[in-house]
Amino acid sequence: MKIHFVNESFVNLENAFVRVDDLGILRGFGVFDYLRTYNQKPFLLDDHIDRFLNSAKYAGLSVPYKKDEIIEIINKLPNDITSQIIAKQLIRSATSIGANIIEAQSSSSKREFTKFFSYSLKSANESKYWLELLKDSKKVNGELIEPLLQETVEIGNILGSSILTLKGKKTF
Repeated sequence: MKIHFVNESFVNLENAFVRVDDLGILRGFGVFDYLRTYNQKPFLLDDHIDRFLNSAKYAGLSVPYKKDEIIEIINKLPNDITSQIIAKQLIRSATSIGANIIEAQSSSSKREFTKFFSYSLKSANESKYWLELLKDSKKVNGELIEPLLQETVEIGNILGSSILTLKGKKTF
């Protein structure tokens, strides 16, 4: 008998159900988490990022940013609600890039592989948006954001070029 861990309980296959509004269903395979804040300050941020990165590792997912890069940006944000919203959105979009690339690797068809690369590209574009918004808001030193922005653009370019090649619209 197979046992599954669903909604924090061990259940047999007949009782293993995932709701249609589950983020894994809505956004694709990945590790999703929320960052708790108190008085607009991240609560146990270091522990939270460790748990998040370990979850991604155990799920076989790569995260395109290092822990210290994620924490540095979050900690440098002012404690206003706008900055906290941007931080949460950036964490979600940035970690989704690697999650969808890993999912592509287990695709059963070229079409499905291309689809997950497209999801990764969308997440890279979203990350670029949040980084640019953060930079333009001047809430964080632009010198801190610029290398991450450049890396995100490069990742997006690689994904875009790969998608074109997969669709047969560009050859090397």
